[in-house]
Amino acid sequence: MAFFIDGHCDSAVLPNPQKLITGSAGQLDFLRLTANHKAQIFAFFLNERKYKAKLLEEMLVKAALFKQIVNNCEFTDLLLKKSDLAKNKVLALMSLEGVEVLLGRPELAEIFFDIGFRAAGLTWNNDNWAAGGCGGNNSGLTEAGYVLIEKLNELDMIIDLAHASPKTFREVIKTSKKPVMVSHSCCFSLHEHRRNLTNEQLRLLAEKGGICGINFYPEFLKGSTANIEDIVEHIHHAVNIAGLEQVGLGSDFDGIDELPGGMNGVQDLPKLAEALSQKGYAEAAVAKIMGGNWYRFLRDNLPY
Repeated sequence: MAFFIDGHCDSAVLPNPQKLITGSAGQLDFLRLTANHKAQIFAFFLNERKYKAKLLEEMLVKAALFKQIVNNCEFTDLLLKKSDLAKNKVLALMSLEGVEVLLGRPELAEIFFDIGFRAAGLTWNNDNWAAGGCGGNNSGLTEAGYVLIEKLNELDMIIDLAHASPKTFREVIKTSKKPVMVSHSCCFSLHEHRRNLTNEQLRLLAEKGGICGINFYPEFLKGSTANIEDIVEHIHHAVNIAGLEQVGLGSDFDGIDELPGGMNGVQDLPKLAEALSQKGYAEAAVAKIMGGNWYRFLRDNLPY
């Protein structure tokens, strides 16, 4: 069986991340990842309104604890550079979900790079100091946001547009000198939700050499109860619009309170691979969607 790579989970910021090692009641843990996983992107999101002045401090604490957990686990390692992909371990890539924690100072991105972050989502739904979010007023990049894009490109930190407004999306695609990712979204043509990508956005992403991870959240898939076949339909649509090489997984494990029928956690990803086969995808195509495309994208865009 081909390896899996998933573009987004929230497991690193759960109340007790030690369960990643000891076994989790959630949707993902390291033990379950060892079955078929090559790499997992772990998002770090903290609510700015909740933590206020302690936002940066709390994020640094969360990151330090996660790194300690990863480094103390015999079968996991951090994914920091291209050559790490050759390691025979489950690789964990740390990604900011929203840049509120940078406190309006693009230069602070360098601190997060130094402690191990290799990707950054500009927003989490709401507008912030850098960019407009999908839940805002369709504002785009701010003056500081343009500086941040330049800084992230300089650092080889991958830009994530999963929660971006349409205007932010277009401006980043135009401005960034490097490919970008949309770590966990679905297709607007199949379900009209603000978090989903239009066909135009999928084409622009593909032209930029980017990748879209398809989200498993029923609310994004169809707005109601969903099943694995609904994930397949969104993957199929994205492949038809953006191309086979530009589509992967973006589960949102442990960031959503409901999964499609038949999907109880990361251990059920083989069911999705089988459903893609039943849809008519050849074995090589299934391998690309389940992990190969993310592997290539990370190999091409991580630092040396």
